[in-house]
Amino acid sequence: MEIRRRYFISLFLSFVLTALAGENFFQRSMVRNFDRPDSGIVKIENPIGQLKVRTWDREDIEIRYRLYAEAGDYNESRNLVAKMQITVEESYGELLIKTVLPFDKIEKARFPYLDGRRSFDTAWEGRQIKISTYSGTSVQTEIEVSLPENTSLIYEGIISSGEIVSFSGNLDLSLEAGNLVLASTSGKQNVLIESGEIRLKKPGGDLIITTKSGNITGEIDDSLKIEFTTQSGEIAIEAENPPTQARISTQSGDFYYKGPTIPSAEIDSQSGDMDIEFTAVAECSISVTSQSGEIEIQRDKPGFAATELITESGKLSHPAIEKGLKYAKLENPEGAGFLHVTTQSGNIKVK
Repeated sequence: MEIRRRYFISLFLSFVLTALAGENFFQRSMVRNFDRPDSGIVKIENPIGQLKVRTWDREDIEIRYRLYAEAGDYNESRNLVAKMQITVEESYGELLIKTVLPFDKIEKARFPYLDGRRSFDTAWEGRQIKISTYSGTSVQTEIEVSLPENTSLIYEGIISSGEIVSFSGNLDLSLEAGNLVLASTSGKQNVLIESGEIRLKKPGGDLIITTKSGNITGEIDDSLKIEFTTQSGEIAIEAENPPTQARISTQSGDFYYKGPTIPSAEIDSQSGDMDIEFTAVAECSISVTSQSGEIEIQRDKPGFAATELITESGKLSHPAIEKGLKYAKLENPEGAGFLHVTTQSGNIKVK
């Protein structure tokens, strides 16, 4: 695969430079097109900023960039933007695109120094993410990527926000902090975000999302498999068409689900509460486990063919269960599927 020759010219010639209507900020934009690599893999390394990704019906790859800086005066802003570079190369058959910022080092919690002198912090303005110095200097990047169908995208950032919309292909995304929207996607999507918000707008395919303190919320639709893991974040999802398989795990975060039963599901939490509403019950095998969290399950009639409830020191609540029991198995010949719920010290309530 060859990167198109005309894009080997100087970055200065490929940039469209725009001075904004102000005295202290400056931006430049560019559009670059590339042949799809033979491996079908595109990797983007962008420490900070916004990302938008979509699939289109062309065979080439288009990258749109906007680089922005705001400093003490116009010249300083322009100099900062001039130091921001976009590099493109082939690496092991992949198309590798990097954003190079005018900083020696970037960390999530502390941005050490600009030219060895200034400390950094971050600011959120809606979805606008920028790095700011204590003296007021800030930089931003925005990237829009259009990819052919069945292209694999690897994206690595430190602080970023992203919108992956109408994307058909494999996605591997990792951030230390940021917000992400997944909408109308297909393929295998592997997302790792330490802290932030992950918003689901009916993504399909396989979804593997891991976060420490981030929340996972929204709607899923026609997903084949979901695997959501969080430590302290909340997981709240609804579904019209449930996935075929689900694995949900939280430590202290709460879990909420509303939708039809999932054919095969394992849901567990250490201390988070769980509120599950099954709007329709079909053949399934569902296991819900908690150590100290509260569990409440609502189910559409006629319910499950078999429901098994177990607690060590908590309470069981169901019209057909005698008060004080720690184990109960309910059978319903008109129902479908199997539900197993167990806690150590938490209470279980089934409606």
